Amino acid sequence: MLARRLSMGIGFCAAAALLSGGAWAADKAHVHGESKVKLAVEGNVVEIEFESPAHDIVGFESMPKTAKQRAAVESAVAALKKGEALFRLTPGAGCKLEEAEVETPLAESGHKEEHKHAEEEEHSEFHAHYHFRCAQPGRLKGVEVRLFDSFRTMREVEVSAILPGGQRAASLKPGANRFDF
Repeated sequence: MLARRLSMGIGFCAAAALLSGGAWAADKAHVHGESKVKLAVEGNVVEIEFESPAHDIVGFESMPKTAKQRAAVESAVAALKKGEALFRLTPGAGCKLEEAEVETPLAESGHKEEHKHAEEEEHSEFHAHYHFRCAQPGRLKGVEVRLFDSFRTMREVEVSAILPGGQRAASLKPGANRFDF
């Protein structure tokens, strides 16, 4: 679960708290077209958290009602699990994805009460966590965020990062999708 990953390592948790004023988890509201990436680099480890409105990933936010909608959710989850395709870290750093986790209430089954709650709110999101380990962390210079290629309705990605040299933030868009460390 993402909650388990968020509690790992004191250093990363401190970085996460600094990034978002202690609220590393989901913000209260989202805006269609605006996704968030929170990134922390510590030693040879890169942790990335991704959050996006479901509308920007699959085109709807309520529980899937048709086979086509269910297939769209399954396809999105599969695409989001391919972290190395979505986040291209500096090739010379030798970073390898060790773990990817994706959660969305749209993919859950057997939890009627949670589904009912998600349908009522109609603000479903996708959350993903990626854990990379780099063989040459000194060569890590940035990340190319390729989410726009996979999810065409995504218009903007807000990136917040804790890096060895301090905190940074940027707004990425299609065609301007590189975040330099």
